[in-house]
Amino acid sequence: MTSQRRKGAGYSIKVYNEGVDTLLAACDAELLGKVVRDETRGIKIDVNLEFYHGEIVGEKDLRRLMKEATILNLVGKRTIRLAMNLGLVDNDGILIIKGVPHAQVIHIMKGVLR
Repeated sequence: MTSQRRKGAGYSIKVYNEGVDTLLAACDAELLGKVVRDETRGIKIDVNLEFYHGEIVGEKDLRRLMKEATILNLVGKRTIRLAMNLGLVDNDGILIIKGVPHAQVIHIMKGVLR
């Protein structure tokens, strides 16, 4: 896996299905296993293998998965840029932790909530 985690080598994703929801956890592959902390603000993101790694995919597959998911948990410059290009995230919805962007997206579908 080391060679797959080099910079620009794809995206690590894991898909979780629960009822009508599909959660996509996705990150730039080179961030797997890293913990990014901002002690000043008291925040961190743990890009752990258990949550973010199911397989390594390319941009085309990640684009499709992002469009299909109802909940997205995204980390990394390339992953966030792709979500922005798809209109899923804007600058106001991005948390930057020591230079690493993180965003969460929830699609609320009409008729699902009562």
